[in-house]
Amino acid sequence: GVTVADRAMPERQAVERAPRVQNYIKDLQGDEENVELVATVLQVYDPRFFDSCPQCNRKLLGGNQCPQHGEVAVPGLNFSMNALLDDGTGNVRTSFWKQQALRLTGKTEAEFQRYKDDPNAFESIKNDLLGEFIKVVGRVKRNETFDRIELTANLVFTDVDPIAELQNLDKKLAAEKKPDAASEQPASAKAPDTVDVAGEEVVSLDDLESLDE
Repeated sequence: GVTVADRAMPERQAVERAPRVQNYIKDLQGDEENVELVATVLQVYDPRFFDSCPQCNRKLLGGNQCPQHGEVAVPGLNFSMNALLDDGTGNVRTSFWKQQALRLTGKTEAEFQRYKDDPNAFESIKNDLLGEFIKVVGRVKRNETFDRIELTANLVFTDVDPIAELQNLDKKLAAEKKPDAASEQPASAKAPDTVDVAGEEVVSLDDLESLDE
């Protein structure tokens, strides 16, 4: 017979993600990572479509040139959309790249791509999203050209409870501003320092498009 040596199976490495930072829009500075906002969709802008490299999803330059992989024979079609979010303390223009745009709109990739040839059909999406309450996790930067704070979404959640989310945010920020008073409260009254992300999707590689335009 053949003897098969026992081999220890390698343990799965846990993917460590930076903790989310819940915040109000008015407190954003322009250099934050993994910021979590709960806000209402105030305005939706037309989507943008562009040819991309099928290997890295970067926007192609002239002559179908990818900055990383050179000339691309068969470009892919990529897209993004912007929306203005408001949480009652301020508003922020937010970019939703391919996968997050699909999550926000509830559309498939094929359905979304149809808006490239029929942009008027996107008007119904704009109307449906207005007033919707969502939770977004992403990175914040300052747009020096327009002198404004902007957010790029890495995760989007549309099925959220507005009252519960806002109460949780208020409690957490109140505890951070008044640590002495918070420490005297019973443990059950304290907001959690971290957000449970078990079962949530990690950011898709499709969201790693270049932001250089």
